[in-house]
Amino acid sequence: MSIRDLNDEQAASAISELVSTACSFRLHHGMNVPFKCLSVVFGEHMLLVTVSGQRVFVVKRQNQSRSPLTSELLEGKGQRNGLGPGPL
Repeated sequence: MSIRDLNDEQAASAISELVSTACSFRLHHGMNVPFKCLSVVFGEHMLLVTVSGQRVFVVKRQNQSRSPLTSELLEGKGQRNGLGPGPL
């Protein structure tokens, strides 16, 4: 299944369920959402989800990253490529 196979109603339902599940993992039983932004990489697309008040905002973007992060990149030993620590 691809993200293109979902219609708007199915996608909204799946995202709503995902946000509901993520919100159920609260460490404290306060009213604050336990995340600021939730990123979901789904094949060649990425969904960025945030919650404000009682609304869920979703942005769908083309997934630009094709290579996984390596420990060298995370430690700043590899090329920068816009990821990891180090100067631009």
